[in-house]
Amino acid sequence: MSLRGATQTIGADSVDGADATLLGVPAGSPVLRCERITTDTHGRAVLMSEHVFPARRTEFVVELPQAEPSIVPSGLRLVE
Repeated sequence: MSLRGATQTIGADSVDGADATLLGVPAGSPVLRCERITTDTHGRAVLMSEHVFPARRTEFVVELPQAEPSIVPSGLRLVE
């Protein structure tokens, strides 16, 4: 099987009781929820993962490749 790539979505959330216990934070604390879906060359989802990180102890660093000049960051899109 050949992989095409993955889409990763990172968003703010508040943690529920079960995840709060695992993370050692109070329920309702801010977290970053990360979902990644990997697809094959036919566009079919072949792997899905979800991770929850305590917001106060997490920093994401994204390295963007050199691209043509644009006002829109490469590979990023705003979802409302």
